[in-house]
Amino acid sequence: MSTIADWLTLVAALIATGIVAWLAYEIRRSTKIAESAAAKAGEALNLARTEQATSRNLVAEAIKTRIDAQAPTITIVPHDEMRVVNDLDLPVRFPRTDDKPLHVAVGFSVINDGTATVILRRRTVPAGTTETDATVLAPGQRTFVAVEVSRPLDEWRAVADAKITGDADDEEFRAGHGFDRDARVIFFCATAGDDGAADEYPFRLLGSPLQPITGDPGAYHCWGANQVIKRDLRLVADPRRRTY
Repeated sequence: MSTIADWLTLVAALIATGIVAWLAYEIRRSTKIAESAAAKAGEALNLARTEQATSRNLVAEAIKTRIDAQAPTITIVPHDEMRVVNDLDLPVRFPRTDDKPLHVAVGFSVINDGTATVILRRRTVPAGTTETDATVLAPGQRTFVAVEVSRPLDEWRAVADAKITGDADDEEFRAGHGFDRDARVIFFCATAGDDGAADEYPFRLLGSPLQPITGDPGAYHCWGANQVIKRDLRLVADPRRRTY
């Protein structure tokens, strides 16, 4: 009997071992299947997200293309002639006790090259905010825009000195003086129908109407109010920026 019992015990143990091994195999197989399914689900989700992002980008590009087709088209040409507006006692001497500004008049020709009516605004930096009045241009219309760039005499002097010393890096200039080296005139343009796009046309005014007088420290020459500035100042156009 003991022999039969032993055999039965052995058979039961073998069966149990086989069942455990089978269960382990099934668990591993199920785990692999689950992992594979999860990976495929993840791939499908990523693909769906990619397709969704691509679809959004295509829609955005289509909208952008449509807006671009309806956006304003203008040409802004700066004039070479610039003048000092206010009279000063010459030579201009530093240091000064006043903070008197010096105004420089610059002009621009603006042409509406598009097929839509546009609204044009502008501001100057420094000493300026967006103009409350606006210039309305019909298709094909041309106009002249006069702008005054105003800076304190101390700022014009710092710009003139930087040109002489070769301090041409705007970031270093700003860090050392607390204001930008270049004055700016910025035009803002949008269609009267507000088609979803607005353009910004920035111009930089380089140089200064003041020039140091050799041999007379603290004394500066300045262009007169009736003189056309033939050197020392120039306007440079920066790339147009469009916002949607």
